[in-house]
Amino acid sequence: MLGILLIVPLCSSQMQANQPESAAPESTLPHFDVKFECRPLRGTHAGHDIRWFSSATDSDIKCPPDCRQELRVADIYYHTNRSRMGRDQMWIFNENRIWEDITKRYHDGTSIPHPTIPTAVLSKTESGKPTFVLEGTHKSSRRRLKAAEAQVAGSRLES
Repeated sequence: MLGILLIVPLCSSQMQANQPESAAPESTLPHFDVKFECRPLRGTHAGHDIRWFSSATDSDIKCPPDCRQELRVADIYYHTNRSRMGRDQMWIFNENRIWEDITKRYHDGTSIPHPTIPTAVLSKTESGKPTFVLEGTHKSSRRRLKAAEAQVAGSRLES
């Protein structure tokens, strides 16, 4: 299932806390496309799926926009700042039903547990898409990635 939504990039909670929805006419707010993807998890986590939203602009965003779709605990939102490639922003919709910023932990390689599946942690597929895997699989992937990065860095020094 793949869908594209056109949405206004504002957090619902910010709108409610900071200003009424009528404060800024929608035509003055920047718009950008948000993609929605959903796919089933495999192996140990079969029967569950991973759902994520993604967007890309030329700047960071403060928080995920109002997706105008029912959110589920463990939904992922990642945003690419095209002027700063490689450091996507990342959030997870947590048990308190709010977007939790996990950007730093995601890029540091820290295990980010699935909110409702104790054995699953967030990882990245080779194509760069988010997925949940067993923690041991995540650790092995991180070790391989670090070894590959070290090898590339070593070959640059030799050149």
